[in-house]
Amino acid sequence: MNGEQFILESDIELTRDKKNYIEAICETMYDESNEWYEDIYDMSPYDIAELFEKTVKDEVGYIVYYTSIHFCNRIQ
Repeated sequence: MNGEQFILESDIELTRDKKNYIEAICETMYDESNEWYEDIYDMSPYDIAELFEKTVKDEVGYIVYYTSIHFCNRIQ
């Protein structure tokens, strides 16, 4: 997201179909015809990740987390 890499985490095991659906949601949000596109254009990667988390919860019903890979590497 905007040059930052994230890991998708979930508190439940996601099926391949759910992973594909979540990926499609994320790709759709970057589509220029999407209502969110103008909003996310100027957002930070972390704000976009938070928006994706909320959208996935609303659309799929699962709680997921996007954790920055850069942030994870600094902790280790």
